[in-house]
Order: sequence, then C-alpha cells, then structure tokens
Amino acid sequence: MVLRPLIPFLLAIVMLQPLYAGDSVAVDTMRARVREVVVRDNAFLRADITSTQASTSLDAHFLKSIAPLQASDALSYVPGLAIRSYGGVGGMKTVSMRGGSAAQSLVMINGIRLSSAQNGQFDLSAVPMAMVDHVDVVRGGASALYGANAMTGVVNMSIAMPMKATAGGLASVGSFEEHHVNAHGSSPTAIGTIGASIDVLTSSGAFPYYMKVDGVPYDVNRENSDMHSLSGLLHYQPTDRWTVFALARSADRGVPGAVVQGSTTNARARMSDADVIGGVNGRIPLSSTSDLMVTLGTRYWDQRYVDPDATILGRSGLNERFILRDMATGVAFRSASEPLVQTYRVDASYADLRGATLQPQVPTVVQRRQIAVSGHWQWNVDEGVMVEGGLRADAISDAGTAVSPLLAARWSATSWLDVRTSASYNFRPPSFTELYYLNYGTATLRPERAVMLDAGCSVRPFAWLVCDVSAFNANTHDQIISVPTSPVSWSAQNVGQATTTGVEVGLRAMPLDERLTLHASYTRQEARDRTGRPGLDGTLLPYIPQELFNGGVHWKEDVLMMGGTWSYTSYRYALPGAQYASLVQPFTVVGIYVGAQARSDLMRIDVRLSVDNLLNEDYVVVRGYPMPGRTLRILTNVSL
Repeated sequence: MVLRPLIPFLLAIVMLQPLYAGDSVAVDTMRARVREVVVRDNAFLRADITSTQASTSLDAHFLKSIAPLQASDALSYVPGLAIRSYGGVGGMKTVSMRGGSAAQSLVMINGIRLSSAQNGQFDLSAVPMAMVDHVDVVRGGASALYGANAMTGVVNMSIAMPMKATAGGLASVGSFEEHHVNAHGSSPTAIGTIGASIDVLTSSGAFPYYMKVDGVPYDVNRENSDMHSLSGLLHYQPTDRWTVFALARSADRGVPGAVVQGSTTNARARMSDADVIGGVNGRIPLSSTSDLMVTLGTRYWDQRYVDPDATILGRSGLNERFILRDMATGVAFRSASEPLVQTYRVDASYADLRGATLQPQVPTVVQRRQIAVSGHWQWNVDEGVMVEGGLRADAISDAGTAVSPLLAARWSATSWLDVRTSASYNFRPPSFTELYYLNYGTATLRPERAVMLDAGCSVRPFAWLVCDVSAFNANTHDQIISVPTSPVSWSAQNVGQATTTGVEVGLRAMPLDERLTLHASYTRQEARDRTGRPGLDGTLLPYIPQELFNGGVHWKEDVLMMGGTWSYTSYRYALPGAQYASLVQPFTVVGIYVGAQARSDLMRIDVRLSVDNLLNEDYVVVRGYPMPGRTLRILTNVSL
C-alpha cells in the first residue's frame, strides 16, 4: 500500500527521456523575468528586494550558520512568523504568519503542497533539515498564486539537488538522550544525477521542568515525549529542467497532553505514522519565448493514535487509524516577451481520508476533488517599475467555489530603495477534521475568506546590508474556530471575522567578505476578535503574541566558527476572551555555539558544540506543554 503513491514517479522517470531528447539550443535560450518564490543569487540579502510581496530566503549559507535540527528552528528567525511548539524535539510544531492560524499558512516542499486536507496544517518536525538546501518564505496573501491555505503566506522548503558527485554525513548527540545521524550522497550517471539520503532522529523526551500549581512550586519530570524517526530521500535529476523526488518517513512518538494541576493528561498516548511524499517538477521549452511547466505531487499518510486512558468512546480507550491519500497535478503555459510575462495554469487535485471516528452520517471514506484555473501577469511598465496581477478560480467538491485576485507593484525608486505594495483576496476551505470528525465536525462550514493589504520597502545602503519594513492589515471573514457545545465537547463553527494589523522589520547583513552574518527581526501585531460576541469582541485572539523579536550573530573564518542567537516572545492568551487566568507568560531564549573545521583535498570536517536555552528558561510556547531547559549538543559533519 505505501508504495502505490510512487507508481506515478516511476512512470514519470521512464517518460522523461523522450520529453527532453529533442530540445534544441535555440529553444533553451529563453530569457525573461519570471516570478519565483525568491532569486537564488545571494538570496539571503536579496530575497525581499526582488519581489512585489514581503519575502525572506534562508539560503544554504544561513542554514549552515545556525545548523537547525528541525525546520521550526530556522523559521523562527523570519519576521512575522510564530512557531507553536508542543514540547521538545518530539512535540508537534506548526507555523503561523501575521496573526493567522497554522491552517492559513501553506507549507510546501519543492513546490509540492504539504498542508494536509485532514487538518489544514503540517508538522514541521516531519522534514529533517539535513535534507533541506534552502527555505523560501512569502509573507502576505498568496491564494491567487498558490491556491488554498495561502491566506497569510507560503513556506517552501527545497531539497538539495547537487549536480555533481557528493558524499557526507553528520552525527550529533545532545541532552535528554537526543541522537541524530544522517548519511547522504549523489552521483552523476549516464541518465542524470541520482542521490539518496537517510536520517535517524531519536530522543527520550524526558526532562525536568519547574511549574506552579495554585501558587505552589513543583519540580516535575516530563515523560512520554520520546521520539523515534527514520526518514529516507531519493532524488533523480535527468537534466536541469526535470526533478523527481520521493521522501518517506516512519515515526513513533509519545504525545502526552497538557500538564493540568501538576498531572500530565493523556500520559500513555502514542502516535505512529508512515508518510510518503513524492513530486515531479519539469519544464518543456516550446520556443525561445514560451515553455510548458508540469508538476505532479502525491502523499500517502498512515497515522495511528492510541490512548488507553481516553475512554470517551469506550472503556478500552482510543485506537484510531487515519489514512490520507492526496494527489495534485498542474500544467502551466508561460510566455515571456518584453515587457510582459504571462502564465496560465490548470490544477487538479484529489484527496480522501479513511477513519473510524468520523460523523455517523458520512461514509468511512470522505473525499475532496478540486480543480482550478489561474492567470498570472508581470508587466515591466518602466525601468524599475513592475506591476503584478493574479486571478485564480477554484471549485472544491465539499467546500464550494472561490475566486482569488491579487494586485501588486514594486518600484525601484533608487539603486538603494525599493517600494512595494499588494492587495489580495484569499481563502481556506475547511479541513476534513472540521467537516467530518466525530462530535466536532460541522458539514455546513463555509470557507474562510481574508483580505490582505501590504505595503513595505527595502533599503540597502551597502551591498552587504538590507533593511526591510512591512506594514500589513488582514480582515478574515467566516473564521472557523472551536466553539464549546457542552462542558466536555466542542464544535467547529463559522463565527464571524477577525482583524490583524501589524508591522515587521527585518535586518540582514553580511560584512567583512561574508565572514560575519548578522540578522534581526521585530514584529508588532494585534490580532483581535471581531465576531460581535459578548465578552469576546475586540479581545486578542488566542496564541498570537503581540511582539516577536529574533536575532543572531555568526562569525566564520578559516577554521573557526562561533555565534549566538536569541528570541523573545511576548505574552499571549491560551483561550478566547483574553482573561488573565489564561495568560501565557513571555519568554526569552538564548543559544550559543562554537566550532572548528578542517579541510583537505578530499574532505571537510566540521565539529560544533552548541548550547540551546543557555539561561535555562522555564517557558512554554503552548500552555501546558513545557519546553526543555538548557540543552547541550555536539555535532560532527563530514563532507567528501
């Protein structure tokens, strides 16, 4: 069963040779300014000065500097992003942008959607960072370009695809019995470059933490948060126009609930899953000014949740299994002739979910079919002035229709100043869980809709320094939230609207011939309930901090590397209504590292010692889910 999603990719590999065998030199010389998530040339400094929307790129240079264990560790340094972490290494981690929910931020890998139709989210701990070459982030409404769930932004992780022979590996050991091993390699062949990677991550998840219950201090030990994860990657690149990849992951972990009155709920709960993700990306040149782009993505996710103490459905507890199958394909025609670049695209997708704990009035398999047509235009009005437009229409079998427009512009006022602005109308269909889950789903839910307005500028007084400022306003209608229907049950409902207003400031610098890397970001935002409900209208939305500050400094020269990072998250509330009893305290986390590297003609060896949470802060990101204290980690990386 798990291998079925790979069948389309085996067929694609067979078909690739005739697709590119007849390409001519003339056809392969098309040159035009075409929208990408970022520009890869020095992307860490140039990402947000080449786009009509606020964007940030975490390139290979930056990722090597901070050496993140999981994607959430890297994304926390992007302005406007908040990470929700449900505990330590093994805890679930999701991303939200600009005061939106995790389901309103689209997550992709190599342009293939990862945000699940099951719950609209993606667990960032599922993709090992050892396999990721760079991460591109677009902040702001992007449904016209990327479809559903891109209401507040898009995160795209790109797998490393070297075109030459490589080999390497890393091994790290850390506090709380954390172990991480990765081995990877690639080699050119007569039919293209083939590569593979395998990644193993384990952690006991047991760590002490301090808390207060009714004002009385307790020292408690977090247990049943262990994690065992095995990931494998295969990638094939026959030419620079085609890429095929398959990522498989098997994981088993404890998923204890929140700590309530000194006791851990769901203390024996566990989750195991098998996840296979695959994708094909290709380009077929048609002429010197036009080409055809093809994408195909698929996912098979087999997840089981067991909790012998959850007797809500019976004395034997919960033993739930869900199987999600998802497939999407798209074909785009692109034509580039100065001053206009046009792209017209057709997308189709299918998803189904099997599970026993669905509403009794729905079958054991729920399905979603979706088709979309879109157009995207980039017009170079004048030297330094570009206008961008997009329009997309979606038809969804169980969520109706949506039309998503985008209008944006960028003006390069001087050689050191760029100004941009954008307006968009975006949507998110309700997830399978919100529609069909037992005692929670509501089949009549309407899609969420949001108007996003954005204005900003990028200033680069020196080639090595960029400062970016963005102001934004989001107005969300038909917001889907959980509404209590009894003392022990909740229901997904459309409740009205919410507004978010904020400003983001980002600073990035790479002086001294890029030996020194500096970065800092600050976000000030207010996300408020505008549903008109008594006691809730005008109050802050749960888990949206009003202030976020992140920064770091990194030095690398010859054999020495060292640096430090810090982050501050302001207070937020765990429940609607902004009552003091649900206040989650602000926290500051500091990390430092020092390392050395040795090079020869045959290999490079890096050794790094890092300390996370240097000040041993007692904090939570999500109420009731404590984070580990001071964590020591030793990492060795070998490249051939």
